[in-house]
Amino acid sequence: MHLALKSWQPSPSRGKCVAGRARLWFIAGLFMGLATTFSAQAEVISVWHALGGKGGEAIRSLCDRFNATQAAHQVRCAYQGDYTRLMQKAVAAYRAGRQPTLVQFLDIAVRDLMQSRAVKPIADLDEAAGDAQWTHELLPAVRDWYTGDDGRLLGQPFNVSTVLLYANDTLLAAAGVAAAPSTWDELRQAARQLRAQGQRCPFVTDLEAWTVLEQFAATEGIAIAEPRNGYDTIDARYAVATPSIRAHVQNLLDGYREGWLRLDSQTRAGDASSAFRSGECAMLLASTGVWVSIRSTVGATRRVSAHPFPVRQAQVRHTTSLGGGALYLMRGATAGQEAAALAFLRFLRQPVQQLELAGRTGFLPYTHAAIAAYRDTVTGKPVQGDAVLVGLDSLTLPGASGAPALRLGFYTQFRAAWKEEMQSAFAGHQPVALACERTQQRGNTLLQRFALTYGHGAVR
Repeated sequence: MHLALKSWQPSPSRGKCVAGRARLWFIAGLFMGLATTFSAQAEVISVWHALGGKGGEAIRSLCDRFNATQAAHQVRCAYQGDYTRLMQKAVAAYRAGRQPTLVQFLDIAVRDLMQSRAVKPIADLDEAAGDAQWTHELLPAVRDWYTGDDGRLLGQPFNVSTVLLYANDTLLAAAGVAAAPSTWDELRQAARQLRAQGQRCPFVTDLEAWTVLEQFAATEGIAIAEPRNGYDTIDARYAVATPSIRAHVQNLLDGYREGWLRLDSQTRAGDASSAFRSGECAMLLASTGVWVSIRSTVGATRRVSAHPFPVRQAQVRHTTSLGGGALYLMRGATAGQEAAALAFLRFLRQPVQQLELAGRTGFLPYTHAAIAAYRDTVTGKPVQGDAVLVGLDSLTLPGASGAPALRLGFYTQFRAAWKEEMQSAFAGHQPVALACERTQQRGNTLLQRFALTYGHGAVR
């Protein structure tokens, strides 16, 4: 059964939000038309990010708008490569004392940043400026992800996402598949049917931990490390060799061998999202952040839709896992740089800026006011299958919560280990059970090394 999108009716207070949002767009438009020059006292700060493509276009637009609307503070936003490359550059710059003021670190870097003391909690800026109450506006799943052990906000959410199932409804209908699948059994059946009808790539995915492991575990309500995904301690241990995780990976491997699942490396584009956007593949697991690209490419000629991440048959659905990144304040900033950083962060919190990012990419609005404003924009429109709405519902399931946010040290290295072992299993070099066991062992070695490196004192 598909996850039903909850109907939403504007309340009087939300009606005010709509009017306010309209005024914000009007004011922003006026300011964009003004020629602004740098004042001699303007504080200029560097903001490093990892967004390319439409995400990069969106952040450039936001940075330009901020600079155009006032002269007291200016930002220089610079793309530094993907998240891994960006983190390497930021660490090197910090050690050399030439760090930027704000850096967009990826979602699973929270534990590393808490222990490294390289960043100053955003809560420090908010509390000093009397802005601490704004965090109550955050979607709970987002707030929980980016808070420290003391419950205070460490980084400010920016590009929020989760993983969805995308379907090329035109290809599905041509193969006699009536509706996009909501369970893994339905997905296997639909993919086999597509394959039987001559579709060379019924379903495409990658072997990344975020897609294959983390989302599966979250929707099933299980942790991949105990206790509680390391949320409260650095003394966690991985639990990825469990029967449910092994069975899930074995199902994917069986599909690969049967031909109804293709890996991204097997597609003409060499990339899962590009293969779906070109119409080569009929179904895809990917971030909400690719929604606008999908809608503007394959969606221009064929009907496409977004759906919740599949669950096992008859399994209770839990909230999915968060993805994306947040903006962090690097330590060592001057008082003037901190003031400029706070001004830019306040600007990005505005609903109109969140809607700008969502409209250009598919990243999710993350405050209650912005979410209400987004729902207003699609009221009366055919929104079934809209990735932003499906993504928001995936993170806000009533009465069902997923496992706690991931707080595991050296987690980027664990993701690399997971992918290496899964690639070995899919190449036929080892069984799935051994691949999971080896990943677990390698992960625990990383956690032990992390604990020895940073000790047990969390940044508060």
